[in-house]
Amino acid sequence: MRSDAGDEHAEQSAHAVEGWLGDHADAAWSAPGHDHVVVGDVLMYLHDAPDGTAIPHERHTDGREQVYTDLAHAEAAYRR
Repeated sequence: MRSDAGDEHAEQSAHAVEGWLGDHADAAWSAPGHDHVVVGDVLMYLHDAPDGTAIPHERHTDGREQVYTDLAHAEAAYRR
């Protein structure tokens, strides 16, 4: 049996991401990302390091960004 609930949640999530990006387009955007989701008022996404490691990011409405990784991957991700 197939449920449409998953499709509905994916559509709602995509709409929330589009809304966040539209509302906060002036926030500095430092890296391309994928697998975006909005949690509360925070945009969360993954960014790929050159070695393929997925680096989690949080983008806040005030422009702050938090990156959750080790120093080596942080430096590699921003040294492009």
